[in-house]
Amino acid sequence: MIKRYSDHAANERTFLAWVRTAIAVMAFGFVIERFDLFLKYAAPPAAQGIIAPHGGAFANAAGLAFIALGVVIIVIAG
Repeated sequence: MIKRYSDHAANERTFLAWVRTAIAVMAFGFVIERFDLFLKYAAPPAAQGIIAPHGGAFANAAGLAFIALGVVIIVIAG
């Protein structure tokens, strides 16, 4: 039997919760980054300049920031 098993199990559950949160943040960043691709195919060609006049630069930057934040969360959890 592991000595103080309840403390060990609680620590492991907390670590897994941090990792699960980091994966969710990274997935959200991926969705943000790829959403402009969805808009490009869903919108008619005449409306594409109105929907995404910035060319997706902000979506790419925000998506990459969320992905980097997820990596930082995993490093901190470790």
